[in-house]
Amino acid sequence: GFEEFDTDNEKDILAKMRDIYQNVITIQQSFWVQGSIDERFYAGDQSLWQDVYSSMPAHRRKQFNFNKVKRIVNMISGYQRRNRKSINIIPIENSDEQTADQFSKTIMWANARANTLDTISDAFLGSLITGMNLLNVWMDYREDPFSGDLKVENMAYNGYLIDPFFKKLDLSDCNYVWVRKFLSKKQVVSLMHEREAEINSMEGFQSRDGYFNFMPENYNISLKNLLPYDEFWYLDYRDATVLMDVENEEVTEWTGDKENLKLFLRRFPQIKTKKITKQTVKLAIAVNNRVFYHGKNPYKVDRYPFVPVVGYYQPELPYYEWRLQGVVRSLRDSQFLLNRRQQIILDILESQVNSGLKVMEDSLVDDKDAFKQGQGQILFIKKDAPLGLDSVQKIEPGHVGSGMMEMVNQLNQDIMEISGVNEELLGSSEDSKAGILSMLRQGAGLTTLQRSEEHTSE
Repeated sequence: GFEEFDTDNEKDILAKMRDIYQNVITIQQSFWVQGSIDERFYAGDQSLWQDVYSSMPAHRRKQFNFNKVKRIVNMISGYQRRNRKSINIIPIENSDEQTADQFSKTIMWANARANTLDTISDAFLGSLITGMNLLNVWMDYREDPFSGDLKVENMAYNGYLIDPFFKKLDLSDCNYVWVRKFLSKKQVVSLMHEREAEINSMEGFQSRDGYFNFMPENYNISLKNLLPYDEFWYLDYRDATVLMDVENEEVTEWTGDKENLKLFLRRFPQIKTKKITKQTVKLAIAVNNRVFYHGKNPYKVDRYPFVPVVGYYQPELPYYEWRLQGVVRSLRDSQFLLNRRQQIILDILESQVNSGLKVMEDSLVDDKDAFKQGQGQILFIKKDAPLGLDSVQKIEPGHVGSGMMEMVNQLNQDIMEISGVNEELLGSSEDSKAGILSMLRQGAGLTTLQRSEEHTSE
């Protein structure tokens, strides 16, 4: 799909990419750290608590995880999968409705072939966990060199580096988007077969370049057959000629050559021309930190081929790691407190089995008998023990009171209230209310999640 392989300014574009990475890596890494923690909360990582809550007394104790977060997130994601809509083309004003229907059928066929709707749902799930995933739309010319096949790919939070100061969700004010993939040599050759000899001569990913260090491939030091494949998209400007109809005030860009433009202006003398500077997007492709392409957008549009799928986004916040949030972020403390309380209750219950003994000095025949544990153990007490059998007494264990169990129930309720999910949405309501009331409660619960789902249909 690439018409030219212009790499004359290879060093300049690599220097630009390196400067951008060094300038924003501090704030970008803070987002990756929080996203990694969110992923571990969703996965139920039992080793997480000491990393996040360092003051927790965890010496020689097994940390259990009663994962309530995954249930909440999967409910929202499952609702989106069940109620997602197809992509349709709608005619505007006096446009041809039959043509729009034909485009809709074409889009539906392409989506079914590329499994686009499931990919959108996967990106939606990622946004619920970490705050934002990117949908990457691209054309695959490997099997169809003429028309290409439409592909939609889900980019997780740790696979892209985006301008942290963008505010518009159409990315029209985003200065750059840098995505990285790890591909085998054969995969890279299939994308750029003109450079097959150069690609096959490359060594595998043995020396780390320090980029995208939260990707899972960076944690495997034995990768020798994968190459880092970078796509660096950035805003630029180009000269354009627009045609202006002074009678009806319509404006459109002229994309033909100069000779045809002269003929067109002779035919329509009321049309005027004007030179403008138009915003566009350029692309640089680097394989193993070697530029293979740098030039115009190969898809011949002036926009990024990305669609951000966002959970909660507050661009006015100065801290990037809190500017983008998923549902998991606000549930982390409640999940930790629930696990902590459950751990304490289990400790109390286990202590009731053997809470220890109070032994008066010189009361046992064998002092080691005081450390016996389990059922059916016998203690031999001396005949001349100071208090007789009362010289050895059991330490009263703690009790799990009703207040502690009520605290666990309250923590469970806090998780649902913070997430905005109610029992009707989870299908676990135990009251005997009418069906219409249950539907109204479900609608009220979904209203609190509207901000998380408002980008689903885009």
